[in-house]
Amino acid sequence: MGKVLVIGSLNMDIVQEVTRHPKIGETVRSQSTQFIPGGKGANQAIATAKTGSNVLMIGVIGRDSFGHRIKENLLKAKVNTDYLIEHEGQTGMATILVNRNGNNTIVLDPGVNLNLIPSEVHFVESILDNYEVVLLQNEIPWETNQHVLKLALKLNKKVFLNLAPGMKVKTEDLKNISLLNLNETETEILTGIEIKTITECEEALKELIRIGLSEVIITLGEKGSAYLNKEGKFIITPAFRVDVVDTTAAGDTFIGSFTSARLKGLNIHECLEFATAASALCVSRKGAQQSIPDLKEVEEFLNKHKTINRGNL
Repeated sequence: MGKVLVIGSLNMDIVQEVTRHPKIGETVRSQSTQFIPGGKGANQAIATAKTGSNVLMIGVIGRDSFGHRIKENLLKAKVNTDYLIEHEGQTGMATILVNRNGNNTIVLDPGVNLNLIPSEVHFVESILDNYEVVLLQNEIPWETNQHVLKLALKLNKKVFLNLAPGMKVKTEDLKNISLLNLNETETEILTGIEIKTITECEEALKELIRIGLSEVIITLGEKGSAYLNKEGKFIITPAFRVDVVDTTAAGDTFIGSFTSARLKGLNIHECLEFATAASALCVSRKGAQQSIPDLKEVEEFLNKHKTINRGNL
């Protein structure tokens, strides 16, 4: 069983179903409202744990009912919360509007996630050697990610970074990342290349490899994903055809399940297909963490769909 250290955000998602997203100045009626534990860090920790890895989560929650519920949900998924930090203040929150097509818009209030500064994770160096991969995202202060990247480089540990939300990142930081995972919007922010065609996607991947990355995955929603490594191996993995209910946590499920597959020793084609299957199951269900599939579900889905034509980009 692979050992993964996840450092990142924990939020309570306030999810409202709407027939369509409102225009500026418009009020629309919600069909339902749910309070669902989320946050990119917690989502990825749960996705990684549920697909077969041993996971430790480091992050900050408030001493409030939201924080208590988030911790309970992590424990339910068998995520180790021994190093979860509690602070006075509000647990992070995300207001998510999901339309009838399953597409969402998100407004994030980071709350005490902003307290996860480098001095709060001073203990990471002492435990880092116990883990094979460090999984990072971008809903905590960037200086904390930088700090962890330097520690991981020092100890020769792999770091997988999901650059969401997107931002410009210095080249020296990118070079310390073992694998970068981002979507089309985040790719454009980082490279300036707008992805509308497979040629543009390949161009963006080559640019990221050129500046020093070893492996890059761009997720393309219903079109699947594209992968490139420094040896020039280029892979397009088509998406599975499913009825989309809610895209919340799809990206988190992808990178979490990819990480588990990689640590099991699967080849890169198998890792990408496994992650694609997991995210397909995720988008076919409502909510964030409650929509994340476990290992058995992903394996059954793959066995069922391996002979089905899944289309192309």
